[in-house]
Amino acid sequence: MVVGDVTKSWDLAQTEPRWQLPATANSPWVRFLAHDDAVFHFDRLGAARVEQLATNGAHAPLWKTDITSSRPIGSVSADGRVALGGNLAGSKEFFLLQLDGVGVNEIGRWKLQVTPRILRLNPAGDHVWTGAHLLDAATGKQLRALAVNAVGSIVDGDWLGTNRLIAVSHSATRSFLTLANASSGETLAAATNNSRLLAFAVAPGGKLIADAGPEKIVRIRDPETLALRREFRAHDGGITALAFHPREPIVATASDDLTLRLWNFETGAMVEEMRGPLVIPISLAWSPGGKRLASIGIDRLVRVWEPRALNTRAASTPTRAPGEWESLLDSLIPSKIDANGQGWAFDSGSLRSPDRMYATVPLPGDFSNTSYHLQLNIRRLTPADSLTVFLPVAGRQTGFALDGYPKAGFVSGLHYVDGEGIKQPNAVIGLQISDSEAHQLDLTVRVGPVTAIIEVTLDGRPLFRWTGLPTAFSMNGRFTGLAPGQLGLGAHKPEWIIQAARVKRL
Repeated sequence: MVVGDVTKSWDLAQTEPRWQLPATANSPWVRFLAHDDAVFHFDRLGAARVEQLATNGAHAPLWKTDITSSRPIGSVSADGRVALGGNLAGSKEFFLLQLDGVGVNEIGRWKLQVTPRILRLNPAGDHVWTGAHLLDAATGKQLRALAVNAVGSIVDGDWLGTNRLIAVSHSATRSFLTLANASSGETLAAATNNSRLLAFAVAPGGKLIADAGPEKIVRIRDPETLALRREFRAHDGGITALAFHPREPIVATASDDLTLRLWNFETGAMVEEMRGPLVIPISLAWSPGGKRLASIGIDRLVRVWEPRALNTRAASTPTRAPGEWESLLDSLIPSKIDANGQGWAFDSGSLRSPDRMYATVPLPGDFSNTSYHLQLNIRRLTPADSLTVFLPVAGRQTGFALDGYPKAGFVSGLHYVDGEGIKQPNAVIGLQISDSEAHQLDLTVRVGPVTAIIEVTLDGRPLFRWTGLPTAFSMNGRFTGLAPGQLGLGAHKPEWIIQAARVKRL
């Protein structure tokens, strides 16, 4: 403790950054792609690169561009599988990346034809908002004007789901938040801050908004009205960056008091403090699994942290022994389903699918690099569209779709394998569930040293089997909200009822 005009105390057992990567001073920006070890940033020459973190510090380059940028800028889709980057000055050349089951691939390159205020990929990664226009992400072609009627100059912003936009703008002394319809640009709500905001973040799925600045206070806002839900003092200096955790009610903050802190935004309680660099951190990003936090400061270094609070398993929640069944529905928290379930309802101990395309609900647990048996008791109200069960397989993730492609006569199988959907040679053709009775769906994933096996049975009869390399797997990018290693369910119509879900490790 040090006592003076201001009394401060420090925890001497501080968390130190696990990794450091050289970065450019021209772009205070870093993100993770779809895996906890894939970091997307700009190196000291201003060239974008994706690196795979290694415990020995010898990070493997997954991809690097030949474009060097004096004003680099980037953006990543909601699921981390599509990334955009390029140069706002000079050549104005941009690239589009896609992370699939094999690696990182460049799938588009184009030159910017407009002068953007910002660049933000939409959740699906197929469109880009510039603050004034909507562009095709693969070609850069201007699709239409999409201006937000904001006060002053737009300096930041993002998508709130697929249908709304939030813009941050500045005047000489104040900042403004403007919520707008993503189709028409019509203003839906607005808020004013009496100082200039330095930090802004949108929670996964657009469920919450946070902003902060020199007042040292974090404000949590309602995404429909921009009304304040909670505010709390977070630092002894101005707040320079914010980032919502992908799964927990935690927001990370950075400050010119040279600290990073984690806060439970529901209670305003501090979870952890991290120190180390004697420079101001100016950007933050969580990894998809929420175990790692990246920061970048004015010293041109990306630092990757592993917060103790999120990487130490509590003694009260031990890992289940192999062969022991664990009920997944008993572990669900209704408030988290409401916040992160994309419309799925948890009522009377059952999950019900919503009337929403690509609605995804995560299930608890981490099954990375694990063999397991998942058992679901399901009912179907009417045969309309698929139920997708998302399966971690080794270090990858895929989905098994039951009764998909109804216009093609219903097909069941994996998507994606080698970039292909479920219409593959081993796909099962024909409607599998045509009544509203209860059925049991069993999915077994066995991970070997090299290959993996997926077996599916319905009411005890063999339905589907696949064997091969897990590197062939990737996710349908329209389903979002799952962290690596996480089980989940996806649906398009309000027809599926999940009455029970249990899993055991093998």
